[in-house]
Amino acid sequence: MDNNKKNIKIIIIIAFVLVLIAFVILTSLNTKNNDTKKNNIKLTTDYSMFFTIEDCVNRYFSYISDGESDKLMNVLNSDYVKENNINIDNVVNILDFSNLRDNVISFKSLKTYEKNISSTKITYYVNGKVYSETSEDTTFLTEYYVIVNVDKGSDTFDIMPCDSSTFEGEING
Repeated sequence: MDNNKKNIKIIIIIAFVLVLIAFVILTSLNTKNNDTKKNNIKLTTDYSMFFTIEDCVNRYFSYISDGESDKLMNVLNSDYVKENNINIDNVVNILDFSNLRDNVISFKSLKTYEKNISSTKITYYVNGKVYSETSEDTTFLTEYYVIVNVDKGSDTFDIMPCDSSTFEGEING
């Protein structure tokens, strides 16, 4: 009889410890999931995508440099266009922040972060430097922040310039 009581006590203790361990593990997993949902932005590690996004931003700058209003309107985020009252007549003037027109401009990404919006839509937060290039040298113009939205389902992208505080706010959640 004493043996049965001893066995029952051991089983109860083991069951209690297992329930306690399960509770701790589930609580830990739930906390990690909530943190991921709050800010599922991560540094882009896919080099191919990193350079594809950089190319999209360079294309945007070449449109500004060449004064191609219609092409700029096609790549700008539609919400950004509405919020800033941009139209085909003023788009180049609004986006030409450093006399980029008629210059060879290049953009070099420093950091690119990504946020999966859905299975086909990804938002990239890009921080980089803008340079003016001549045959003799390359001149640093400014640091630049931009958001690139990619829809892999329709193979399209759009661009939305932003400032450093918006960029940092999105990254740090």
